[in-house]
Amino acid sequence: MAMAPSTGAQIIARSLRDLGVAVIFGIVGIPVNEQAAGYTAIVYGYLTGKPGVCFVVEGPGILQAVPIIGNSSDNAFPFLLLAGSSELHLTSKGAFQELDAISFLSPDTKTAPRPPALDAVPDAIRNAYCIAWYGCPRPSSVDFPADIIQDIESSSTALGRTSLV
Repeated sequence: MAMAPSTGAQIIARSLRDLGVAVIFGIVGIPVNEQAAGYTAIVYGYLTGKPGVCFVVEGPGILQAVPIIGNSSDNAFPFLLLAGSSELHLTSKGAFQELDAISFLSPDTKTAPRPPALDAVPDAIRNAYCIAWYGCPRPSSVDFPADIIQDIESSSTALGRTSLV
């Protein structure tokens, strides 16, 4: 049975579910320090051997994740940071709380992609998750522009997807 088109947020959630991710840490949408969620995620990764997953907001959330990235890297804990960012068309134009997360996090993560389009989201998540886990465990990150998160997949893509339920 063909499914209705999904939003980027739904595709992100489904991609994580398909990887077996059952727990996600984050305090998104309220002005708080997100470090507690990040540290909880790396402890989860240490205890389970699977990447702990944490969501943060753009700008301040990414800055607050830097110590978690360092801790995960230094201790070889598998960790996946999922971060929001400004819309693609506002990149490098001084958008609200804009931070170039890719350049900022790349030196300390195994991978830090930004999917250029909605159809690239599942592969970006799968690759970053697996890279964080395989070999020597280390942090990975995926940056999601707001327009990708809010976008709706084309009906032709949705028609090709079948329900597992």
